[in-house]
Amino acid sequence: MGAGKSTLADRLAGHYGWRNASFGRYVREIAAHRGLEASRSVLQDLGAGLIAEQGWPTFCMNTLAQANFHPGESLVVDGIRHVNAVLTLRELVKPSRFYCVGVDASPTAIEERLKLRESETATAELLEHSTEAEVDEVLKLCDLRLSGRRNEQQISDEVIGWVDKVVRARLGV
Repeated sequence: MGAGKSTLADRLAGHYGWRNASFGRYVREIAAHRGLEASRSVLQDLGAGLIAEQGWPTFCMNTLAQANFHPGESLVVDGIRHVNAVLTLRELVKPSRFYCVGVDASPTAIEERLKLRESETATAELLEHSTEAEVDEVLKLCDLRLSGRRNEQQISDEVIGWVDKVVRARLGV
């Protein structure tokens, strides 16, 4: 929460012309459809409930469907906070290769970014919610892990450079 994931995802998708799916956007769409408030705590609870109701494969497929994703296409997925999301997405996107990029931000950086963006604070209750509990484990699974201490442009530039290098290596260039 507040690490810069959405900004990074938007920049990557725009830079490469790829589709962009978002777990947060999917949950917000469901909240709007159900007439629920779009506060962070309501969205966290709704997301956890959707995972429990739908299971990981369906929850992930529904998130990918919002971007009209088809296997084999390149896609940016925003808002991955659970190990099971990483594991499920790896299977769902085949034959494409799934790369996980994580932004690791300190609680202080998160608090500062949330104040700037949303006038919302990262309360202990929000940070301890099940939707945030696995973030450290997800970061361990990432192919590229970045420090959120830098500004969002520096982070975007590093990821674009890394993606270019990975693509060149896969193409043997």
